[in-house]
Amino acid sequence: MTEGDLVRRFFELAWNQGDFTSGHRLFATEFRHHDLVTGTDTDLDGYFASIRGIRQRLESVEFAVHELIAGEGRVASRWTAHAKVQGSPSALEIHGMSIDHVQDDRISENWTVWDRYGLAAQAPGLIG
Repeated sequence: MTEGDLVRRFFELAWNQGDFTSGHRLFATEFRHHDLVTGTDTDLDGYFASIRGIRQRLESVEFAVHELIAGEGRVASRWTAHAKVQGSPSALEIHGMSIDHVQDDRISENWTVWDRYGLAAQAPGLIG
């Protein structure tokens, strides 16, 4: 699996399917996630807990990866997430970018930035 395929697989398993068991195999034991919008840094369990929490507040979450640039152990991705707030007919669209480091065929570190203000405008009260 190429570095880009590995990152695409993560989006499909964890975000789109909510499959964290299979998703664990894609990550290094010492994985670190850095959310540049909220300023949080977490390990893999914390990252997956965050994804679970978001998936519980939203329904029909679907990430589309528009671009991947991969090489030398790094993958940059530009993506859009589409979802609905639980119990609401309104659709949400969230844009973001991530940079992943890949080491020994596993994702070892991730930096993500996403449009917090755009999400807050679409769904007031959803995020703090």
